[in-house]
Amino acid sequence: MGQIKVARLLGVLVLVAGLWGCGGGAAPTSPYREVGRWLATNALPDEVVALQEPEALQGMTSQPVMALPLEGGASAVLAALQEARPAYCLAVRSVTWEGVQADPWFGEHYRQVAVSADAQVSFSPLVLYRYTPSPFDDGALVTLAATRRVPEVGHVTVEALQLSHPRRIWPGEPFYLTVTLRGEVRESLRAVLMLRALADGRIWLRETREQPGGLPTEAWSGEQSLTDRYHLVPPAGLPPGAYALELVWLRPNDAPFGEAVTLAQLTRPAEVSQVAPSPDHAAPATFGDAIALLGYDAPLQASPGTTITVTLYWRALASAPGDYKVFVHAFAADGTLVAQHDGQPANWAYPTTAWQAGDIILDRHPLALAANLPPGEYRLFVGLYEAAAPATRLPVRDAEGALQPDGHLGLAVLRVR
Repeated sequence: MGQIKVARLLGVLVLVAGLWGCGGGAAPTSPYREVGRWLATNALPDEVVALQEPEALQGMTSQPVMALPLEGGASAVLAALQEARPAYCLAVRSVTWEGVQADPWFGEHYRQVAVSADAQVSFSPLVLYRYTPSPFDDGALVTLAATRRVPEVGHVTVEALQLSHPRRIWPGEPFYLTVTLRGEVRESLRAVLMLRALADGRIWLRETREQPGGLPTEAWSGEQSLTDRYHLVPPAGLPPGAYALELVWLRPNDAPFGEAVTLAQLTRPAEVSQVAPSPDHAAPATFGDAIALLGYDAPLQASPGTTITVTLYWRALASAPGDYKVFVHAFAADGTLVAQHDGQPANWAYPTTAWQAGDIILDRHPLALAANLPPGEYRLFVGLYEAAAPATRLPVRDAEGALQPDGHLGLAVLRVR
């Protein structure tokens, strides 16, 4: 314990020397100060910065600071990052951080955004990383415990799964699946993942893994869990309907190793139907006398340079009196328009002139965020205007009947970082 205290004391002395040395009391010029300046310009006020010596940033940033473990090496630091997932972490030159930076999970979730170096400081350069959510992180972990067994050959179990789109899928829009596996078999099995239409049994998507979990199944120990990841893209012609996501095990002679495991049931919604929808976010409002908004789907966080999709759920209260276009706008706090998409509903396939009372219309709008869009909070708005007179917007009333200013309705606050 005495050696640890001495080491920490020496670290503090080195830090102080790096902050104040060579200047005889001049203002600090340490790499930590440069990190603080970068955070002041680029980070959101409530985003947490994690580092092993939080006192090093004291007075140099207004960001919340999180202490990472000083002991336990790379595994302890990784465990803390995986649990808390701070917006930023600051790496110093050390054996511990070499181990952290080499870890695949860290490489997937943290991206280098700034480097601050000082040749006179032993722990320089400092490398600042920003957390980037992985699409494989979306969705809840669902326990399945589905076992398939063949006597004298062995057994395989799908223990759990995590699905980024637990309900709805769309043509051309990726979704992400993680499957947790365990088993002990004496043959090399193949895993075949399929998206099957429940109406007619047609297979619309198929992906085969020769080594599920990254190992031949005959090398599985039976004690250790393995994971398989799938990046799945439904084909462009996928029709509306219900689908089963299934996993089939095949033996070397192509005989099935037990029945298929149904991982999830998914729906490709119809753009126009009479079925009551279940949007992720309710947003009841009326636009004019004939059109109601029921709710919407939209991400609440995104990164610069990406495209998000806002799905609107409309209901026709009566036949619409005119041809209207829908707009979705994203505004900065100062009122600057930073992204927009305009068009006829249902990807130009179902104009309001065709709407009939009772129709439910799913209307999807992509919003492209500029690569240089500053981090911050942006408000999403939706409205309708006359196709022949874009300056004429339909009046909007919220659920309480209050008339909304500027002819648009505020939806989500989108956080960009």
